[in-house]
Amino acid sequence: FWSLGTSNRQKIAAAFEQLGLKEYTPEPKTPAAALRHALAEVYKSRVETKNQKILVRPLEGGEGFAVVRETKGEQRNDYEHLVCAKIEGSTTSGIELTPYQGGEIRAQVNNEFDAAMASVSASSMSSALVKVLESMNGLALRPSGGVYWLNQCWLDRWRCIAELVENSATEDSESSIYTMTVIADEGMVRAVGDALTQEIEQAVTLIGEQVKSTDMSLAVCERH
Repeated sequence: FWSLGTSNRQKIAAAFEQLGLKEYTPEPKTPAAALRHALAEVYKSRVETKNQKILVRPLEGGEGFAVVRETKGEQRNDYEHLVCAKIEGSTTSGIELTPYQGGEIRAQVNNEFDAAMASVSASSMSSALVKVLESMNGLALRPSGGVYWLNQCWLDRWRCIAELVENSATEDSESSIYTMTVIADEGMVRAVGDALTQEIEQAVTLIGEQVKSTDMSLAVCERH
């Protein structure tokens, strides 16, 4: 199991390629996602009272965002428009803020945008690690995931992956991956057996549904 922070995507990409795991490298954020993150980070300081919060909402067409300050009241909520932001082009120099924002605000948005584009969120990194574990026949011991069992033959490789991921955390973040060996007693056998049974049952159910609802091609049949 693990507790992840934000990771440097360039380091993760290099580490995964080094280990032959390039296909599991997390996808970079889209410019739109990075811009939304940047606006939320920069304008969160505009909250003046405890009943206020900053909202970042997409514009019609999905080409930009509006930043709004919401003030909750007993009879109604008030909304104050702060800024609209769009990306003109593919770089931070193309971020357009309307109405015009001062140089300091623009610099902060640009910096947060660049940081977001160069990083991997904890959730994206977690999803990538789950896929890596699945490629090693790892099993989720809980229905919601979070705790995984891995055969001893994969432990050395997993520890190497864990170290590289931990070392890829950004300067203001921290990632920890915990690996513990367990005794092969009745409790462990039951936990792994139940997890494997559940995984097989879910796969069989999925195949059954696909057979009933679609004409499965030979390639799909072979994959299953």
